[in-house]
Amino acid sequence: MATRTQRNVALLPRPRELAPGPRRLLARTANRTVGRCSERLRRAVERLPPFGLAIRFEVEGSPNATPLIDDCYDYRLAVGEVVAIRASTEWGALTALATLAQLGAGGELDVAEVRDGPRYPWRGLMIDTVRHFISLDTLKRTLDVMAFFKLNVLHLHLTDDQGFRFRSESYPELASDDAYSAQDLRALVAYAADRAIRVVPELDVPGHATSWLVAHPEWGADGGAVVAPSTRFGVHAACLDTVDAEVLRAVDTLLGEFAQVFPDAFVHFGGDEVGRDCRAFHRHVFATLKRLGKRAIGWDECLDAQLPAETVIQAWRGIAARDAAIHAGHDCVVSSPYYLDLLYPADVHYAFDPVDATATTERALADHPGLAHVREGFEWMRAFAKFPELPPRAEGRVLGGEACLWAELVDDGLLDTRVWSRMPVIAERLWSAGEADVEDVYERMAATRGALADFGVLPEDRAVIDAYPDLVPLLEMLEPVKWYRRLLGSAEFKRRVSGLGGDDEPRPYDATTPLDRIVDRIAPESLASRRAQAHLAAGAPMDPWLAGWRGQRAALERHPDLLRELGDASDALVQLANVVAGESNADPAALAGPFGEYLLPVADAVARHRSKSSGSNPSASTDPRAALAAWPATTGGIESIHAGHINDSYLVDERFVLQRLNRSVFRNPEALMRNLAKALRHEGGKFLLAPIPTADGANFATDVNGEVWRLFAHLRSRSFEKLPTELLTTAGQAFGGFLATFADFADELEPVIEGFHDLEHYLARLDAARGGRDGPLMRDIDAIRSEFQPGKATRVIHGDCKVNNLLFHPTRNAVLAVIDLDTLMLGDPAWDFGDLVRSAFAGSEETETAAPFSPARFEPLCQGFFSAFGKIEDVARYAAAPAYMSFMLAARFLTDHLENDVYFKVTRHGDNLARAGSQLDLAKRFLAAEADMAAIIEACSMRPDDSRRPSGAGFPP
Repeated sequence: MATRTQRNVALLPRPRELAPGPRRLLARTANRTVGRCSERLRRAVERLPPFGLAIRFEVEGSPNATPLIDDCYDYRLAVGEVVAIRASTEWGALTALATLAQLGAGGELDVAEVRDGPRYPWRGLMIDTVRHFISLDTLKRTLDVMAFFKLNVLHLHLTDDQGFRFRSESYPELASDDAYSAQDLRALVAYAADRAIRVVPELDVPGHATSWLVAHPEWGADGGAVVAPSTRFGVHAACLDTVDAEVLRAVDTLLGEFAQVFPDAFVHFGGDEVGRDCRAFHRHVFATLKRLGKRAIGWDECLDAQLPAETVIQAWRGIAARDAAIHAGHDCVVSSPYYLDLLYPADVHYAFDPVDATATTERALADHPGLAHVREGFEWMRAFAKFPELPPRAEGRVLGGEACLWAELVDDGLLDTRVWSRMPVIAERLWSAGEADVEDVYERMAATRGALADFGVLPEDRAVIDAYPDLVPLLEMLEPVKWYRRLLGSAEFKRRVSGLGGDDEPRPYDATTPLDRIVDRIAPESLASRRAQAHLAAGAPMDPWLAGWRGQRAALERHPDLLRELGDASDALVQLANVVAGESNADPAALAGPFGEYLLPVADAVARHRSKSSGSNPSASTDPRAALAAWPATTGGIESIHAGHINDSYLVDERFVLQRLNRSVFRNPEALMRNLAKALRHEGGKFLLAPIPTADGANFATDVNGEVWRLFAHLRSRSFEKLPTELLTTAGQAFGGFLATFADFADELEPVIEGFHDLEHYLARLDAARGGRDGPLMRDIDAIRSEFQPGKATRVIHGDCKVNNLLFHPTRNAVLAVIDLDTLMLGDPAWDFGDLVRSAFAGSEETETAAPFSPARFEPLCQGFFSAFGKIEDVARYAAAPAYMSFMLAARFLTDHLENDVYFKVTRHGDNLARAGSQLDLAKRFLAAEADMAAIIEACSMRPDDSRRPSGAGFPP
């Protein structure tokens, strides 16, 4: 995909292919169609902002009244004197117009062509219309913005304990005062279809039925009068009698009305949070819907061995629900990572891919600094999500994902902020293939805000800012507490996660509680805190921030009605200003809250910055002797070892090596050690130097500062600045055999380094760090960056195959063990080979290069590697890898230099600049020699027995 200019950063979701074109200013006049087009497309063109464009459509298929799930949304958009849109369906053509609306938002076009299409057919948003009624105008505005972000399913939750929002013709007595008529909903369906969006209704049965029983108490499973719809939130005991003939007739009748009003192939029947066996009832509902020509979809509680496989499951209780559903043959819509009412930051939602997310991804939630206050809730949720034994069937497919907005703490006036502050990143996740840097997604999301104003939508609610302009420095730093903590209240939250059960403590909210406090109006995520964090990381002056953080306390005194609610957070922000100014030694992480229902996330940012700053200095802030208490066998004789660029290392008692894992590099050192434990259990673990267990039997220790330490036996081995010639073949054999032995490794591994082996990620970091600065090294990188194809590697076992990670026998040409197995990740063996070659030509400080490229060093390395690894087919990929790895490391070293050396260890500022220059020079030499390298690789990898899995040549017996 071509590099985009800042002016077009608003494209979100990111298109599949985009070709830049000449800059063209747009006229502020009406658009027009050229040639034949349908009335639907003509109306869509009229809704476009006035760009003065002539638009021609080429649509292959005949128009449908509403979209179907497997309809094609692909399109091609070519910009010339006439904008040509080609698609196989109207839905693709309408999607192309959404792209055109984004492209032209800045008043000009500079694109020649876009070719695009979605990754998933189900890209949805669920809106709960029951807990608080959502008006038709708001739903229509929501559909407008959904189309803008290429979402294509609006799921309406229409019935629950608190209300019944469908005005049935057969049972009008069920309807709440605020309800939608069949005519209202048919008009909404047509409005949605004009925007290429399906509408899926939900009749939630048999639970969540209190509102039904007000009119028909005889329909209840337990009898007893219900005088009014519930105002309480949470699970209710009320349930329909699932075997009563009259109840079944009523359910069938209502489903029939839904089928007449909503033409979509799917009807949602709920099925959640019912404390009784409903297997027969679910099968009855499935049969009714099938008879009506509909396909049933239900929440994951309805999973059962007897549930027909054609039922679609909406997974909300974690990734385990998705896996249980698809392994039992059900298609699945993934929702658990996309609950907007839980008030998570956008980066949390973006971390989850509907297909690729794992339990490990969920566990990483607990490590997000903004979610530490609800970590116990995640543990409780995992215990809560239990699934029955299900028969194995041919696997179902993941249809896509759907964000959910439950409306306990949302009303009509708050919906825009709750949805569109984060929904755009979910839209990207559901549309676009591949990964984008999350900061890039934030930037593109911010750039769309002006265009959203044309729809009357402002993702950041300005009401509270406008009401209290003198409190802006405080209010813009605040966020609401996350997960269900606000809804439950602090006492009920603690009771629930403690295992004492739930619902004994009164909750702070019900359906009658006004949603008019500051905590209701502030955005779920403080973007000002992200800006402050960026300034802090870049070393920018913080004085303007500090002045506001200190001054807001006096301003708050002028609002005595807010002192009780905001006073603690206000005091914490003043303390934080003192920490940043160097006037206080307080722990910034302790200033993050929660303060009642509020958080101060910028405190976490300050804590991380302080950790990174100390992490770059081997002598900073933590005492290695204190860590040794975890290993009583050591006596404490300790000296620093200058080894490696990342972890601090110490020689202990001349028998052990103690290492502190650098948290500025490894976002989750504990995960790193869990990965290592899995590798050690594999056959290939015999080649690894295993850590010495602590007194408690763990493979690492955590000190009082949260630092992670590990201890290894100190093995006497060779030491050198540059790999000697006689060890080249041995080094190649060791890593080739190591990788071949691990080829069948199948354990799930946790990511430990952001963007690892992703050149696009590192170049984006570099571009952000340069901040407009230039220089010879930066110009050299810019000159050759087009030689490299950015993107992720695909499979690797080690991921850090440098010669420095080998302990060589002191007297024999053999390897004792592989050490510092820090990046045990998924990637590609080609890049491991590339790292091996790169490190063999560079010295241990990454500052030496061979001049010119030397086949005499390269050939024995290849002979050793491929004699152990086996034959390869993609010779060109392996030949390109050394230059790729050198160039990538050059970018990483230069980025760290520009970011004040927070990643790699340095003796003085400038070391990383020298390393970057050396690696870039090496990359150029490898590029020039790529053809010669390919010939050598091909000759060395041609072996008659290429299926052998060697036991690790290069290692002593």
